[in-house]
Amino acid sequence: MQVRLSLIDIEQNLAGSSSKDELFYVLQYAGFKLPDDADEYINIGKYFLEKGIRTAEKDREQALNFAQFAFDAVIDNGAVSATLKNQAKFMKGVGMVKYATILEGGDKTKKLEEARSLLGSLSSPYSTEGQYVIGITYFIDDDYATAQSKFSTLANQGHLRAAFYLGLTTNDDQCAKKGGIYAKIMKTITDKQDPTYQNADIEYQKLRCKGSVPPQTPYGSIMPDPPMTYENLVDQKADELAKKNEALLIWQKVSYGKTYIDVDELISDKPPETNVSVTLIINPKGGEEEVIIDGDPELVESEGESQYKVTLTRGRHDIVVKKKGYYLLEVPDRNIVKTETIELELKKAVRYTGGSPLGSTDNPMSIASGDGALFVANNGSKEVLHIGSNGGVKNRVSYDDLGVVTVTAIEVDGDVFVVADSKHNVVVMSSFDGSDINVVAHGNEPYGDKKMNNPSAIAASDGTYYIVDSSNKRVLYFEGASYRTSFGEDVLKKPVGIELGDEGSVLVTDIIDQSIVIFNSAREKEDAITLSDQDIPSYIYRDEDGFFYIVDFVNNTIGKYTKDLELLTVASSEVRSPRGITLLGQGPDATMYVPTEDNVSVLKGGWDNAYQPK
Repeated sequence: MQVRLSLIDIEQNLAGSSSKDELFYVLQYAGFKLPDDADEYINIGKYFLEKGIRTAEKDREQALNFAQFAFDAVIDNGAVSATLKNQAKFMKGVGMVKYATILEGGDKTKKLEEARSLLGSLSSPYSTEGQYVIGITYFIDDDYATAQSKFSTLANQGHLRAAFYLGLTTNDDQCAKKGGIYAKIMKTITDKQDPTYQNADIEYQKLRCKGSVPPQTPYGSIMPDPPMTYENLVDQKADELAKKNEALLIWQKVSYGKTYIDVDELISDKPPETNVSVTLIINPKGGEEEVIIDGDPELVESEGESQYKVTLTRGRHDIVVKKKGYYLLEVPDRNIVKTETIELELKKAVRYTGGSPLGSTDNPMSIASGDGALFVANNGSKEVLHIGSNGGVKNRVSYDDLGVVTVTAIEVDGDVFVVADSKHNVVVMSSFDGSDINVVAHGNEPYGDKKMNNPSAIAASDGTYYIVDSSNKRVLYFEGASYRTSFGEDVLKKPVGIELGDEGSVLVTDIIDQSIVIFNSAREKEDAITLSDQDIPSYIYRDEDGFFYIVDFVNNTIGKYTKDLELLTVASSEVRSPRGITLLGQGPDATMYVPTEDNVSVLKGGWDNAYQPK
């Protein structure tokens, strides 16, 4: 209370002056001297910092200059404790960032660089928050790429405010990824009144793709906030205690001898229950269908062909649609806060029937697709076949030219294909016609603490390669021909296949563990899913619609799964000893290609009008 009164006196004594010297004399006159009054100097700096945040232009400049003077006095005094200096540095850094918003051009850039230098020197408990504010500086400076890198690192450590900014800096054309970030934040925070939850919810509701964002799992851990944050320059616990004690003192003075009840016991955290009316439109229209809300098929009322009405309480609800001939549609945890119309798009079920095998193939070990064509590791003729969608061979690249003996895996990345030789433990990339060949990974070089041993599968994306190092029970990650890291050693038992999922996730089939092991973008194990219908998952492939296909080469089955690895249908149980899978085309126009011991089996897609979702 005394500090607040002193601050009012200080402002009155300054009488509108912008001179730092004037502030110094006023502080001396008020009796504040260092190092004994370092706490008061910090409070004075915080007062002017908060005033600068609330004001603009000249008023902001003056207030922030005064704040910086107070913080500098603490930082520069050799007798002040390291703890208080660290606190003053953090607040000064925040002030510099706020000051930069009134500058332009080179002055703005210079001020932000000074702020980064200061914030980067912080120690605990403000070191991580300092990195977060550095990310904010790049965001303010419209350097979204650098900002995103900072926020991504912090988000992976459970910094939820950084995760929110990661969503803001994600391009709008990556709608599903952007929505996934916001959905993950909301899945993690249980308090819906939390500002970060509400900010994420607001941005999520703006997305055009919000209805198709896949379900998210919560962050594994939540990073606790420091005593003060960029958004809240108050030591919340200390401030709450001080305010509660002040309020208690006032109440006791006016209510002497009376019984009072703690405010926390009077106010409920639950919002009032209010209802909203929702219209659901199912596309395509017609047919045998069922709409289930929160597990109850009786909630909705039909309003005509494929149109339903339901009254719900505001909040999150699970929506499921079943329609004969279409795959099950699940929309979990849909946030419904107003009267609205929701359109739900179903995907037609597809069945696959066998056709003539692909000509020119002999003992194919692996297959991939790209640029509308097939690439077959043809071990019979010791060459990679580049085959057009019409079945004609466009190019042949011999194993001798590639410098390999036996190819166990092939993948396509843009205008190159990549092959793995499990005998010589080498991975090679080549142009489609074999005119440009380069080694990605060598068999005689250690990667991490081991040499590569039995590479069995490859996943590729824009020049980055994930290689299953099967006998070493790990996955190697390369950027071009540069090894970066490995992961999975502590969880994998016998990895065989690999595919990339949403949000940087990596899915690995493990034939000993008999599961699909899912790693998140931080290369940490997120889940291990056992498939009830396929005992030995060996190869995995994701099509253009986002469906996963999993090959069980022991039981001769190919299962088609949702993004959440829920079985839609057994696409084939007739192909003997399947060694992989790829598709050309989408929906009923898709053709499935499966390498076997003899040749590449071909299965043609078509509508499955009899399909009944479970």
